Amino acid sequence: MAKALEPVFGPGLTGLANLGNSCYMASVLQTVFSLPSFQARFLSTTAQDHWATCSESLSADCIDCQLYKISDGLLSGRYSHPRPTPVPASDPKSTNPLAHDSPVTCIPRRDQTEHVQSTHRKGA
Repeated sequence: MAKALEPVFGPGLTGLANLGNSCYMASVLQTVFSLPSFQARFLSTTAQDHWATCSESLSADCIDCQLYKISDGLLSGRYSHPRPTPVPASDPKSTNPLAHDSPVTCIPRRDQTEHVQSTHRKGA
């Protein structure tokens, strides 16, 4: 009989929640931040010092600040904790207001793809 997997928590074990079609972005970010070179660059004292003293008026305007914050979220372990057991709900929007009306998927609908392709053909 197969043993159920037990959740693990701690530094380097934090993922990103899927907020609709964000699964592609999340998988890329989690992959690149698993590389030792990204970890060394963006979770270093230098990166933290830059974030604390950045001259940009908004940290959203500074890519170094944004990548430091992502690395801190994914790698520090400060956000790695068990999820509370959700109450079963029939409507996904009752627990996640950003949930799609359609089933969770990262594949664009055919009509969206056709619209994008026709727009590109027209040169718009």
